[in-house]
Parts: sequence; structure tokens; C-alpha cells
Amino acid sequence: MKKLLSMFSMLVFTLTVFSQTDLSLGVTGFFLDTKLSSKVGLNMGVSINHFYCDLSSNMASGKGEELDFSSSSTYNANKMSVGVINVGYNIFILPSKIWSVTPMIGYGYAREIYEDPIGWDTYFYGDTKSYINFAVITKVYVNNIGIFAGTGVIERFKFGLSYKFN
Repeated sequence: MKKLLSMFSMLVFTLTVFSQTDLSLGVTGFFLDTKLSSKVGLNMGVSINHFYCDLSSNMASGKGEELDFSSSSTYNANKMSVGVINVGYNIFILPSKIWSVTPMIGYGYAREIYEDPIGWDTYFYGDTKSYINFAVITKVYVNNIGIFAGTGVIERFKFGLSYKFN
């Protein structure tokens, strides 16, 4: 276990020291039907040289405590929890690496939320519907601060700010 941890640490150290690393934070709008839940969610991503990964979610939940089961008093809250996890490849357009285009493929999900007010407020998630997401973003940097924008099959829009560490 110790060897595995040290090998993983060395890999992360090597990737981050000799490559361009950035973190991004933004908002995403979804094409999926979210019912009464927000169609806009948060987006967070990380880029290490050419590899890119992000996740987006509207972070919808029910009222009270989450449970793994339902009862005879459970009702549909008319809300949906949606999210996407993407991976992609940064293609740097200029040699100075200030502009990139990133095609991505990802996994999207949508889950209905059910609530049960008997005893105390509880909720649980219904069956998950899975989707494949194809998306693209573009990023432009000025010094270490960047802005990004994009769209996808599930994601109507995606934009935000990025900070480059190297």
C-alpha cells in the first residue's frame, strides 16, 4: 500500500510540475427537464496539460434527510436532480497555450426526487436515467486568468473562470 501511495504521489507531482495545470469554476445550463428544480447548476473542472475533466450539477435535493427507501406516504416532489461528468482533450490553438478548444465526452444523469413527510421530512432519489454527453468548450487566457464557454448535448451552455497555476 505504501508503494502504491508513493507511486501515485510521484505521478501527480510529475504531471503538475512539468505541465500546465488549471482549475475552473462556472455555471452550466441543462437541456434536460428539471421540472421545478433549477435548470442552472454549478460547474467545476481541472485541466492537467492536455487532459481535461469537469463535473456539473444542479444540486437539487428534497426537503429533510435523504433515505434509501420509500413508504406508502411517499409522493413525487416534481423535482429532478441532474448532472454531467465529462472528460476531454485540450487542443492548444496557439503555441503560447493561451487559447484552447476541448472536445469532450461524458456521462449525464437525471433522477426524480420523492418526498415523505411522515414522522420527519425525508426524501429519496428515484431511478437514474443515463445519457451520453458530447460537448466542446473553448478557453482563452490573459496571464493566469482564463474565461471559458461551451455547449453540449445535455448542457445548453457552460461558462466561467479558470486559474492557471503554471
